[in-house]
Amino acid sequence: LLNNAHTSRVKMIVVDSGLNNLGEWRKHERDLAADYKLAYGEAPGNVIGIALLTDTDNTKSETRALYGDIELVRKNLK
Repeated sequence: LLNNAHTSRVKMIVVDSGLNNLGEWRKHERDLAADYKLAYGEAPGNVIGIALLTDTDNTKSETRALYGDIELVRKNLK
């Protein structure tokens, strides 16, 4: 969990990093409610946006990423 350098309102969770699996498609599944609770200490409200970032501003290097289909699945909440 990382704090955003520009605002305390945004938290970042690194899901994948490094040279391992370079050139391969990767599949990730996340529990957005659990991620939100980890970042902010409380349950989330309704999702109004999701950001996917690929950047190197902290490492002063270069990168390239391709994103495939993104699917959000609502789980039954009890």
